[in-house]
Amino acid sequence: DEARRWAEAAHDVVAEQGTPVLAVAVDHFEAELELRLGLDGDPSRFAEAVARGRAGSEHPAMAPWQDRFDALEAQASWG
Repeated sequence: DEARRWAEAAHDVVAEQGTPVLAVAVDHFEAELELRLGLDGDPSRFAEAVARGRAGSEHPAMAPWQDRFDALEAQASWG
């Protein structure tokens, strides 16, 4: 629960600062967090974080993040 609160706080700070590049990193962290929680992880939070991260990394300069999100999705066993 504490890690989720930190992720939410990080989202708030990034939104306040207007730093979309950091938002993608926070989305990746949040998705990875849910994945590492295993059965205690929240599949919908995972999917939302991945979707936000993918949307935020559509610019060609952000392409490496797409591969990172692919890797997280490949590891997910929900569904």
